[in-house]
Order: sequence, then structure tokens, then C-alpha cells
Amino acid sequence: MRKSYRKTYRKMRRVQKGIEARKKGFPKATLIFILCAVAAGIITAVALGNYFAGKKKTVNEVHTNTTVAMGGDTQVPYVEMLTEDGAVYNRLSGYSSETFSKEDKGYPLTVLPGDLRQKILISEAFDNVESVSYQVRDLGTGDLTEESEAQDITETGGLTEAVLNIKDLINVRNEYNLQIKLKCKDRPAIIYNTRIESLGEPEDVKAALTFADEFIKRSISDDDTEYTEQYLTTMSSTDSFNYALTDITSPASLVMWKGLDPENAQRPVPSLISADDTKCVFSASYPITVDGTGGSRERVIVNDLLTVGYADEDGSETECYLSDFRRKAYESLSGNNLKLTDATIPFGFQADDVMPHLSSGNGQYVCFVNGGNLWRACSGTGRDKTGFIRLFSFEGESKDVSDVTPVITPGDEGEIETCESGFGINIISVKDSGDVTFAIYGLFPAGVHAGESGISIMEYDDASGRLSEVIFVKAAKNMQDMREVAARSFLNDYGEMYITVAGEDIRVNVNDYSKETVTGKAADDKVYYSEQAEVLAREI
Repeated sequence: MRKSYRKTYRKMRRVQKGIEARKKGFPKATLIFILCAVAAGIITAVALGNYFAGKKKTVNEVHTNTTVAMGGDTQVPYVEMLTEDGAVYNRLSGYSSETFSKEDKGYPLTVLPGDLRQKILISEAFDNVESVSYQVRDLGTGDLTEESEAQDITETGGLTEAVLNIKDLINVRNEYNLQIKLKCKDRPAIIYNTRIESLGEPEDVKAALTFADEFIKRSISDDDTEYTEQYLTTMSSTDSFNYALTDITSPASLVMWKGLDPENAQRPVPSLISADDTKCVFSASYPITVDGTGGSRERVIVNDLLTVGYADEDGSETECYLSDFRRKAYESLSGNNLKLTDATIPFGFQADDVMPHLSSGNGQYVCFVNGGNLWRACSGTGRDKTGFIRLFSFEGESKDVSDVTPVITPGDEGEIETCESGFGINIISVKDSGDVTFAIYGLFPAGVHAGESGISIMEYDDASGRLSEVIFVKAAKNMQDMREVAARSFLNDYGEMYITVAGEDIRVNVNDYSKETVTGKAADDKVYYSEQAEVLAREI
């Protein structure tokens, strides 16, 4: 006879509380995370030297032995906007779809040239492009304004350039959504979105773009401090002595990474977020490399938010200035810069104090997410696999751009509210055996699901060192919705994974990967749901 739902629900709540307790923090025996914004810069050398003087210990020091499970080298091509004079801005990420959508809206704003002939650059070989088409829709109503094919598709530097000849059907200073469809010979069609607006004479915006591009490029330098200083309102404060978290009041030496020999790892491309009669707001996410310890080069993901003001009251050339500047930077960890010393992990440049993590019940293992990568650390007590393993990454051997965050959201006070990548990783469970189950959700930039939007449940088996995909579910949802779905995913002790997508509750057997759809509060004699279907338990 089936037990009562009430009794099972109480048991289920105990399971849930146990899960929540493990997610809140580490047991005493587990690893202790210390997030250190460390640098070898001139200004911070004394302070950091004093800090680490008391930390130098060699007992149980274990260096990284990294094995990487790659997401694959298959990358989704991107589309960039070009001004009439060839300036590049608004790098767009795409997703696989054969059809246009009236609901999707672009993040960056493209200001159309006066003749409405918008040039675009596609990071795809010219010989592989079949067609480029587009739709223009009213941003508020979703009503279709225009649908047409791109013109003048040509090869440039091995890539593809095209012209979108927008018809004169749009109203000046009214925002629309431009949706571009790229069809290639060897992959499904890809859709890209950007907001567009016609200003008639966009000269001020072009001047602001030139200023933002120049400021970003010259801030990655050990030279010409005078140029950067003239646009900052530096205030003397020890609170600002942090390379990973700077703003317009920071010293130029910090903004320019002075003393760390900074170098571009990828061309910075500004994205225009908003524009009006007095200012433009730009964001830019890009990787650089800086000097690390022991002569190594460390990779840092930089997220900049710039407000560029301008004035041309006398009718002369537009004069631009930096009205506001904010930065958050994060070191993208590799096998060369991870070290475990006395249960402490120095993470390098980190703008935030909290890193997503989850530990095993016995405290031997802890998983954490950094730079779009999932790592597992083992403290080594009673284990022969001490050290770090990178369990998952979208980075391939030929390209490593996928961990650059494409979307920066400004807050009400001009601060960087979020740095949102097109995908996320949610750690579901870390077992005492070292096995790890996790979810990848959002837009997949590489690998076998490149260009697809959905949720993938992955399982790492420590004994075999094998990473397997349990299930992939396509889901055309926004990041917030998919993050909540991934967080509600549940793996029980019977090797069953539960995930709820688009109203369907799916149960997967992780041993043979068989799956079935189950629904309802009590789907069968063994599975029970809470009223919100957020927690599931098996009757025992």
C-alpha cells in the first residue's frame, strides 16, 4: 500500500533541508576559500608583501595536475556592426534557429547611419555563407516593419561583410529590433538580435564610440599615464587600491594595470547600451594577460562600463569626455596558476567576494565555477588524486574566447549590476567519492550543442575520469528562467535525475540514460512532488 503523501512529504522536506545545509557552506573539514585580489604592482607591492608574509607555508603544498574535458572547438560565428568608416562595435552572439522570432529583443543598440545602409562583419568564411537575411520589428509591439535580404555580400580578410539596406519605413528616434539570419553550408541557420535606432545625423554617437574605443585600448598599457589621468577624477583612498575593482576615482596606474605588463588577449569591442543627446553608455568585455607569480602570464577577463558625454554647442567638432567609468575583473584560472596550500586557494584577481561552489559531505572535494569553467579541488587527506581538475570548459585548443561575458547590465547608480555570460553552470551535487553532477544552461557557444539554447545535465565519474551528458533539453527561455530550472534539478541516491522544463517533469536514469516524462503531485507509487514541483523525493 502506498504511504500517505503527508508522511512522504515530511521525509522529502528532510531531504531538502539536508541539501540546503550542504549548499550554505562547507563542513569544518572541507577546504577554506580565500579570495585574494593579488597583484605584483608597484602601488600594492608593500601592502600585499606584508599580507602574504604571514601566509608563506609549504606544508601539504600541492600544485595543479589539470585534465580538461573540452566542450569542443566548434564555435558559433559572431556578427559585428560597422560604421561607415569601418569602426567596429556591438559584437552579437547568435543561436540556432531556422525561423525569425517576434519576441526576441537585442541587448546592444545599433545607431543606423544617415543613409540607413548598415554594414556588418560576420566571423565566417565567405565560401561557407549561403545567405544573409533580416527582419525589422517595432520594439514595443513586435509588428513586422521590413523583411529583406542583405546586399553586397563580399569577402574581407577571410571573413564575410554584408550590407543591410534598411528601407525608409522606420521613424526617427524610435527603437526597433533588428534580427539577422545567417545561413551557412555546414550548420543550421543562426539568428542574431540588436536594437536599432535612426538618429538622422549620428555624428555625436560616432565620436563617442571613437573615444570609448581609444580609452579602452590605451587603458591596457604601461605607458602614457598622462592620457588616462586627464579623464579620471582620482581620489586618494586605500579602498580603491584594487586592480579587479576600479572606477573613475581610481588612480590611473590601477586602471592601466601598471607594473603588470598588460597585453591584449583579444581585440576589445565596445557595445553601445544607450544613447541620447548628451551621452552614450558603452560596455566592453575582453581578456588580457598580466604578469603572474614565477614568471607566468595570467589571463584576466575585464568588464568595463563607460559613460561618454559630449558637447558641440558651437557647431564645431564634438568634444567627448569620460562622465563615468566602472570596472570588474576576474582572473580566468588555468592549470598553471592554481595551487593548494594548507587548504587555502588563492584565486588571484576577483572583483566579487563570493564564487559559486559546493562541497562534498566529507569535505574532501569542493567544486567551484570560474570564468565559465568548472573546477574540482581535492584536499588530499586519504586521497591519491590531490589537486585540481577542470571538469568542464567551452574553451577549445584553437580558440579561447567563450568565457568573455557578452552582457554587462548597469544599475540605477551607473554601477555594474551584473556581468552575464550567455551560459551558466549550476553545481547539483558533489559526492564523497568525487563524482560530480552539474547543469549547463543558456546559449551554448561551442561543442556538440553549439548555437543551441537549453539545459544539459552532465555527470563526472571520478573512477573512470569520464564526463558524460545525461540529458540535453532544448529550451527557448531567458537566462533567469533557465537558471531557476537548473537550480531545481535534482539527483537522488538511486541514480535518478529530475528536471522540469516547459511544464514537463522529466525523470532520467543516469546509469542507462533512459528517460520518461512524469507529471502531477504523486506521479506514481515512488515519486512525490512538493506543491511547487521544486523538490522531489522517492518513497523508501
